[in-house]
Parts: sequence; structure tokens; C-alpha cells
Amino acid sequence: MIGVKQICKGMTAILQTTNRFLHVTHVAQGAMISMLDEEFAEWMGENYRAVERSVEVIRIFIVPSEDQDHPALRATLNAMNSHGIHVRLCLLESLQAQFVRDFSLYDEEHLVYIFKSEETGPWLHNNAEARYTVDREAIARYRMFFEAIRAESIKYTPVIEPLEPGGSS
Repeated sequence: MIGVKQICKGMTAILQTTNRFLHVTHVAQGAMISMLDEEFAEWMGENYRAVERSVEVIRIFIVPSEDQDHPALRATLNAMNSHGIHVRLCLLESLQAQFVRDFSLYDEEHLVYIFKSEETGPWLHNNAEARYTVDREAIARYRMFFEAIRAESIKYTPVIEPLEPGGSS
């Protein structure tokens, strides 16, 4: 799968048949901080529908410390949290390089991961490349990555926006 649209379309199709859980990591930096953009709309909508079907969705955002209060990131996290997604934050600097990965695990049956090379890096919108597998060893390896990242992460606490003067309570 090449490009954000194709990647999101492929992940949406897998999620539609997922019954128990979706566990996701997302390296959120630079242009990839917000997931409220139009290109992610179908994918995020399917995440919300999965929660309504009682699929547990856990998303761990891996962010550089300087971006942890970025308004676009906070808006994304608040939106996901309000739809029942279990959102967690992990500082990029707290992880060993081997754990800085974008991937999705579906019911321990499917794995989608963003391929990165020295030349391309992880996400370049139209040039992003995702790989799909049902290989049990690969899924087990990424399960280990997920648990290591989760151990370094914290549960996201939604930011409550201050009331404007004259606003009602």
C-alpha cells in the first residue's frame, strides 16, 4: 500500500472484520501530528464505528517532547477520546530507536506497519509505504513492540478548554 489514502483504505477494510481489538502506534511529528485531516476521515470513522461494535481501540501516540502540547495533536487526541478510543502518549525521547514504529495490530491476526528506510523515513504522505502480513512471528514481534511502548506511555487526560467570558456553565 502506497500513500496515505491507500494505506487508510486498506486498514479500514481490515478493521471492518475486526472483532476484539485494534492496537495502534502512531509517530506524530511534523506533518503527521493531526489525524483530523480529510485523508484520515474514513479511517477514523471506522475506528469510531469499531468502538460502537465493542472493539477495544488503543492508540499510542509517540511524540517528540516539544510537540506534546501542539494544538493539532491535542485536538486529535480530544476527538479520539470523546469517541471512546483509549488514547495514550509516549515521548519519542523515552524510546529506544527500535521501538519508534507506526503499526496496527488487529485481533492478533493481522499486522499493518509503515515501512521506513534510511532514504524515505516513516511517513511522507503520498510516498508512505505500508506493509501487511498475517505472519504469526511478525505479529508476535510487533506485539512485543506494542507492550514495550505501552509500558513507556501514559493515559491521555483530555484538555478542558477554558470558558469564554459570558459563556454558560
